[in-house]
Amino acid sequence: MMGIIRVLALMNLLACFAVNPALAESDHSQHSHDTSGFELGMSLGQVDLGEEEGAGPGLHVHLGRRLGHHGIAEMVSIGVGGEWIFTEEKHYSLMLPVSIHPRRGLALAVAPGFLWAEHEGHMEREYSTHLEAAYLFELGQFDLGPAFGYSKTADEDHTMIGVHLGWHW
Repeated sequence: MMGIIRVLALMNLLACFAVNPALAESDHSQHSHDTSGFELGMSLGQVDLGEEEGAGPGLHVHLGRRLGHHGIAEMVSIGVGGEWIFTEEKHYSLMLPVSIHPRRGLALAVAPGFLWAEHEGHMEREYSTHLEAAYLFELGQFDLGPAFGYSKTADEDHTMIGVHLGWHW
């Protein structure tokens, strides 16, 4: 598991240096690509389910749309998302993310939803809250950067560190 975490950390570090950091430094209204429409994004990373359940790869996918083209509406998006955790006991989530983009490159999201988790051969459903933070570098219609997620139910929680890739149109 430590090997996977080291590889993901190295990928995040390389992503930060692989693109021009100046892309993330100008003010919010001077985007190099249009973020006022839709974004299809995904984060791929390593998920830690805690000591009892271990760790494994995870995939988070979302489709979001900014609320408007100007002012505060340009900094808020809503959408639908899903998460899959590929461990011996499967975990799936369906959520409704609300994201804020307070400055260029930074995305913060809260996503209420449901988690379906396999325990002892049976699927159980629970309400969950998913939090995510990402710092994104723009590459034309795409963005790329490190992402961190945290999800909590009444009985368990998990974290994910990975790489986010998004496509804007």
